[in-house]
Amino acid sequence: NQGSTYKKIEMPSFVVDDAPVTELVYYFDLNEQPNVTKDDVSFNGTHITLPLHKHMLAGYSKTNHIYNESETGINTAAFLPNTFSVVTDKPLSSMIEKLHMLTYEGNWSEVRSERNREINNQRKSLEQPWDDE
Repeated sequence: NQGSTYKKIEMPSFVVDDAPVTELVYYFDLNEQPNVTKDDVSFNGTHITLPLHKHMLAGYSKTNHIYNESETGINTAAFLPNTFSVVTDKPLSSMIEKLHMLTYEGNWSEVRSERNREINNQRKSLEQPWDDE
């Protein structure tokens, strides 16, 4: 169908009453930034303004109450201008990030790594074109 239709996936959903689904906290130490100084950041009693187009580092702590898991680590991030959003009518910026997990508590799934191991083992058993040379 050349991508003209989407496969329907039934996913169970439920309302969580006693806690937020996910909590995520960042800690930006302005004394330890590679490309940002304190002068690049402004704040008042309710808002903080971080610079755009600057590489920043943060510590993070994330808890997912649905799966009873939590993690901490280092966040590599940059804030960019953004004029489009599905969340708000007046978007100003977006954040791109890469999380580097250092600690994890919960039930770690190894389904993906086990599948990759299986694929790699199958590939190893195939005759390679350079084996005959």
